[in-house]
Amino acid sequence: MYIVNYIKYKILNNKKKKKINFYREIPFESDFVLPFYAASKEKIMVKEGLIPAFILKWKCEGKIQLNPISDNNYSIDISRLEDSTHYEEKALIKMLKTASIDGKTLILSEFKQWCFLNSKQIEEWWETVKEKSKEKLKQAGYLREDVEYAIKHSLNSKYIYSEEFLEKLEQLNNLKHFLKNMSSIKTKKIEDVNLWNEYLIYATTFGIANQVNKKLSFIVNSELANITDDFFNILFNFKI
Repeated sequence: MYIVNYIKYKILNNKKKKKINFYREIPFESDFVLPFYAASKEKIMVKEGLIPAFILKWKCEGKIQLNPISDNNYSIDISRLEDSTHYEEKALIKMLKTASIDGKTLILSEFKQWCFLNSKQIEEWWETVKEKSKEKLKQAGYLREDVEYAIKHSLNSKYIYSEEFLEKLEQLNNLKHFLKNMSSIKTKKIEDVNLWNEYLIYATTFGIANQVNKKLSFIVNSELANITDDFFNILFNFKI
């Protein structure tokens, strides 16, 4: 069964609930691009979080090295960052190497300036990620196009989400609430550092990386969780 509007679905399924359930698992098999098309429309994810999320992902995978160079700046060693088979990653890697002086080292403050001067290219990349997300949703059977159904039910969209996807999207939203309220709920000690790192990556896509980073640094001894606020401020605090 397909349902067109996530908000209506959420209201119908939660009107008897007094509070949102927290969700602690990583949905969509850690693929944060897949739900982005829908999650950004429902204001669960933010487009500004995509680039820093990819940077943190590559850091976890050992593909890049982050090095603080001053109180409010970082350099990124991108010399080992190779082209990806995924178009959205490949396009981002190309942008990072173009923005760097030598194609090997990227200074975050300089990248911020490059983004300002190349805002159209960044906007086009964001749109590319959204379209790739839509393609993935279709391929997974989570989204289908049905003009006849839309006309019959007077819907303002020809794209219909599956119930299975909407349940997963609700899990994603509940994960966001879990991360936002981490300090006020009883959190078990988790030995799996990789899980905490994924929490920070997803928090970045949610636009709440700063506050989650502070909480994680007290909970787990993770190099990724010890990244300072300056890292996120540089990547988030500019307008395009």
